[in-house]
Amino acid sequence: MTALAVELDTQIVTMRFAAALRSAFGDTKAAAKNVARAANSNLRAAENWLAGRNAPDAVHMLRLMATVPEFAAEVRRLTGMQSDMDPEFSRDLSRLFEQWQRMRAGQ
Repeated sequence: MTALAVELDTQIVTMRFAAALRSAFGDTKAAAKNVARAANSNLRAAENWLAGRNAPDAVHMLRLMATVPEFAAEVRRLTGMQSDMDPEFSRDLSRLFEQWQRMRAGQ
């Protein structure tokens, strides 16, 4: 376990998750809708995550990690499992892979 992981508490994690989501989606009403869509959750939960009132539960956290590179990068930082992959590169790579899947399905 890294030193950072030992010093974490729920409030710190919640605020870091909120900052990562705001970095990825912005700070507007549309941002909450997009976060809810990415996590397959309701709007109120997404608003609470963006405001730092609470953190996503395990299932929603995993969905966000799978769909939001900035969020996944923050989880890796918090757990000491940092990756060399840039979140923007990861997002572009995910989009490219999704386009490839759609093209392949259309054949």
